[in-house]
Amino acid sequence: DVVWQFPAVLVAGDETLRSASERALTEVVGRRHAVYHVGNAPMAHLPGSSSGADAFYMLAQVVGDPWDVHVKQGCGADAHVWVTREELPRFVGDARLRDLASRMLA
Repeated sequence: DVVWQFPAVLVAGDETLRSASERALTEVVGRRHAVYHVGNAPMAHLPGSSSGADAFYMLAQVVGDPWDVHVKQGCGADAHVWVTREELPRFVGDARLRDLASRMLA
């Protein structure tokens, strides 16, 4: 079974949620593609995620050709997948995250 999750990092020191989000995406896809973050506030919050920490979700979009995005080797992810809102439940095992993602994409 494929397990899907958002890129995630712990917020370091005085880092903002936005800069942590930018760092998380850079760690996964690198700097080859520009990523546009919409605002500085998270679009969603999930208390007590699987790691025990609260999870905040930032809205971001790949600028340019999103079909040309590749996962960096050594980032902890094997691959990425583009799915529709309807397909997402097949990939998200955590029921709370599945519900949150469905609401974010509504």
